[in-house]
Amino acid sequence: MLFDDVLKHPVVKQVIASGEERASRVVGRLLSDQRVSQGLQELLAAAAAARATVESGVQAALHAANLPTADELRSMRQKLSELEAQVEALNGRLQAEDGAAHPASPAETPAEKPAETPAGTASGPTEPAGP
Repeated sequence: MLFDDVLKHPVVKQVIASGEERASRVVGRLLSDQRVSQGLQELLAAAAAARATVESGVQAALHAANLPTADELRSMRQKLSELEAQVEALNGRLQAEDGAAHPASPAETPAEKPAETPAGTASGPTEPAGP
């Protein structure tokens, strides 16, 4: 917390503001210079070219390893979503057609089985006694 207290001191705030103002003026002068501006443009162009080269190399390495790139994965996800939507639509159509072809009927209850009784009782079959 001591550092926060130092930053809140009015003199320190004034020094920081003065430094920011001077830095802003220096950067403004640098950017107004045609050579500096052109150099920055060339630097940014070189950085973009380097990035494209790296991305191309990564894609080549992924293809060599038979792995999909990020763009290919996005494309596959999109196609999968489209296929899922088509399957859901077809499923809905099949259910609608099945419902129209076979109207709902009352639920059938399974036939009741007669109560099982132990062998040898009056209501159950009797087995002959042994030999």
